[in-house]
Amino acid sequence: IEGHLLRNSDAVITVVPYFKKQFISAGAKKVVFVPNRGNVDEFNKEAVLVRKLQRNACSKSPTLLFTGENMNSIWYPPERIAQHFKHLKSIIPNLKLQLLTSLNHEFIKLELLKAGIVLEDFSIDAVKPNEMAKRIARADLALLLGLKPAADWSVWPVKFAEYLGAGIPLIVEQEVGRDLSREVEKWGLGCVVDRNSKVSYEKAVDIISNHRIYSESCLKYARKRMDLEKTARQYFRLYKQVL
Repeated sequence: IEGHLLRNSDAVITVVPYFKKQFISAGAKKVVFVPNRGNVDEFNKEAVLVRKLQRNACSKSPTLLFTGENMNSIWYPPERIAQHFKHLKSIIPNLKLQLLTSLNHEFIKLELLKAGIVLEDFSIDAVKPNEMAKRIARADLALLLGLKPAADWSVWPVKFAEYLGAGIPLIVEQEVGRDLSREVEKWGLGCVVDRNSKVSYEKAVDIISNHRIYSESCLKYARKRMDLEKTARQYFRLYKQVL
């Protein structure tokens, strides 16, 4: 069915660059990559407000953020998040972990404790959709995991746009795929890490020390590639070509 659709379409839109060659080889005439978008202005506005408050407050511990609704043993395993956090905390001793999800709180808590994360170092909260931008904006680093069972594919999640829109530098595990990893490394959006190698996390110290520079790079990239209006114009141009 998929092959029939690809061969008989005037154009195919993919939100993952990885699939362009695959779709063309399956018979698609034209394949266009349009990245998942976020409301860049909304997330940036919240980030500006939060950072103004933080400057006036007492010194706070830097926060590593992870958001996701499928935090279980298959999709986003808490023990994998814990492994990343422990590597980062070994080089940023006052780091805290913030998890935003509406599901499985008790399971996640037990898994993090089992992995050796002390209760004082993490929090798990449910967040309403209209409060998500405000909560994301409080973070200093954001963690991106490769999706399961698609770990061998490149992943271009919506949260990638949301984090960058808020100016939050990224800790990206290499399982997200080469497409996204290349963007992170090329544009200075954070660092790509191998959870089996502590050395790969060392750049995180530089990110915290030069957070403003990395944050500006993230926001600049988001405005260029993932702005809501620019993405809409990409779709509109494509529709005009094929309709």
